Amino acid sequence: MEIPRGRCLFCLRRDVSFLRKEHVIPESLGNDDLVLPLGYVCDSCNQYFGSKIEGEALNSPPFNIERVAANIKTKKKKSPLAQLDSNLFIYPLGLDHIILTGESSNVLIKTDSTSLLIPKHSHKQDSFIVRMLLKIGLEALLIEGNIDPYTSDHDRARRFSRFADPGSFWEFGYTVYPKKKDLTLSVRYDDYGELITHQIYHYEIGKMTSGDIILFFAFRNHLFACNLTSPSVEEYVEGFNVLNSIKMSTVKTKAI
Repeated sequence: MEIPRGRCLFCLRRDVSFLRKEHVIPESLGNDDLVLPLGYVCDSCNQYFGSKIEGEALNSPPFNIERVAANIKTKKKKSPLAQLDSNLFIYPLGLDHIILTGESSNVLIKTDSTSLLIPKHSHKQDSFIVRMLLKIGLEALLIEGNIDPYTSDHDRARRFSRFADPGSFWEFGYTVYPKKKDLTLSVRYDDYGELITHQIYHYEIGKMTSGDIILFFAFRNHLFACNLTSPSVEEYVEGFNVLNSIKMSTVKTKAI
């Protein structure tokens, strides 16, 4: 990366410490190697995103369910656990199989096209999801190296992801890709049998005709898109829906 270190990507301060390792995609989503060098995200912003934003987003659907279904280990290398309510938990039992224990009258459960249990969630969690996506996207721009995320073009995205001023809003696109078998990257065999490598996450960054910069992010078969330049993602969603048989919907969130 050619951008000089020593200025935080989010608060834009220089008089701060840069001692914490910054994962572009959260470790809890399976990322252990896509890490920014020190000097781009200050310790305060690092801690804020980890505890206030990513924690809320990853403990809500679809992330909490899919993390358990994929049995993505925690930072302490333990199997994941999702608590859907005070007395309702899910545990991993092999790929895409989960154990549901307990009962609750406050959680509505439905089965989606992937045959996974998805609980009804509060729409306030959508605000944390889009703020996490913006954080991932801005940091990914540093990795890609073609677009400078420090320019004023990204100030609104930077502001919403880190501070989310009351009254502000941001959109993201969301859909589910129905063919989970397409997530198989490779199959090989050894003395113990079949070994299958599955895609866990994937991202792409593209530029629209309007000049807006779009992050496309996939976690398992859940697909997201958000604009790293302005709050609206309608142009991308319309183009996506023209080109694909599955349809993406637009989710509008308010700052919380």
